Amino acid sequence: MSQQAEFGDCECTRNDKTIVLRDVGSKNSQSKLKLVNSKQREIRIVKIDGCVIKAGKRCDTLVIFDWEDKELYVEFKGNKVGQAVEQLEETIKFIRSCRNARVKECIICTSRTPKTSTEIQKYKQKFKTSYQARLIVKSGQYSYPVS
Repeated sequence: MSQQAEFGDCECTRNDKTIVLRDVGSKNSQSKLKLVNSKQREIRIVKIDGCVIKAGKRCDTLVIFDWEDKELYVEFKGNKVGQAVEQLEETIKFIRSCRNARVKECIICTSRTPKTSTEIQKYKQKFKTSYQARLIVKSGQYSYPVS
């Protein structure tokens, strides 16, 4: 199976200089992830919620950077960081069964200020040890530089 067809109709490829992701079907319109793609590399965007995974806990989007062997898991949330963490964990476990990138990063974009930094630090450590993944929690719009 070619990488382009790995996720079928749930996947698209973009190479725009700026790619803005958001949870379209949500009340949470304040949270956005802006991929800053100055080299206009081909980026694979996979709709997880309702497409790849239709039931259970799952994150919103998976972004794949093939040239770096990197996966970026994205969840848009109001302020329920704990719930977002569970959704990211379940998605990583599911995706790991069919692919396992060398580098994993997870981003929670919230519309309101998230839980205390102590709780977030615990989540970050858990992702590092359990999934070899970096966890980023930001409120509002977050600009992610694509290398």
